[in-house]
Amino acid sequence: MADKLYSVLLVLIALHGSLQIAHCVSHKEKHYRYIQDVLNEVTGDIPPFIVQPPPLWFRSNLNRLPGPYHYLRPTLLLWDPVSQRTLQNGLVTCPRCDVADICLRSAHWKDGRNERNAPRLLFARNGVAYLVSRVYRCCNDHEIVAHDDSILKRFPSKEQLPFLLSHVCGITRDLYKDVVLYSSTGMKIEQIECLIAQQHLEYFVERREMFENEMKCQQQEQINSNATSTNSHFPISMPDDLKAPSNDFICQCIIHDYQQNEMLYTQCMAQTRATWIFLF
Repeated sequence: MADKLYSVLLVLIALHGSLQIAHCVSHKEKHYRYIQDVLNEVTGDIPPFIVQPPPLWFRSNLNRLPGPYHYLRPTLLLWDPVSQRTLQNGLVTCPRCDVADICLRSAHWKDGRNERNAPRLLFARNGVAYLVSRVYRCCNDHEIVAHDDSILKRFPSKEQLPFLLSHVCGITRDLYKDVVLYSSTGMKIEQIECLIAQQHLEYFVERREMFENEMKCQQQEQINSNATSTNSHFPISMPDDLKAPSNDFICQCIIHDYQQNEMLYTQCMAQTRATWIFLF
């Protein structure tokens, strides 16, 4: 009897895990569809750099009710140094060609249409953002993504880059500066993680309250119940992609800041008296 109960418990745990995975995949796919919709609406030769989440549902549109996802849309960073002319006036040469005067041309976006063209996830102050980069191609069919290191290192100053990338994901420059600031005040890595997690949770709770208040307003105005019944339940818990970076990732940010400023630290220590160093 105990073995049967144990087997049933394992099946329930497996089903629960598969449902969670399906929910996460569905949430990510919604992000990708939103990215593709935004790119379809981008007009002109120079795309905007930052696309903030659109204003929440305009209440005069009584025939369309907002879904929970409308309140959790991510910030998009459209990274296209060639078209935006933020690097070398838009004339960027191919780093893989032997000839120096072969320039790159825009081919397509990393918009999530397939796994190969998935955008990069960035930790941000209000949850997450997505780095949607252009893919360039030269006349020799070399493809270079806009956030490739061979292109990023051509910027005179790293401060011009609004993001920092790891092997898997990345972080926005604003949140990176916050992490460095918290560390400089003496906060432990665990405390920094808890603080960022609290900020993300407050953002999630704020969005949930806005959604619930909007639903109450619609009920008071006697909107058609069929319109409110579709996908009108806000997530009970915060989605995984809105959670804070891990301890290891925060530690990498602190180490990166030290490596960037190691010369300044060494110079400061060289100018410090030995008696002062001995006190520590």
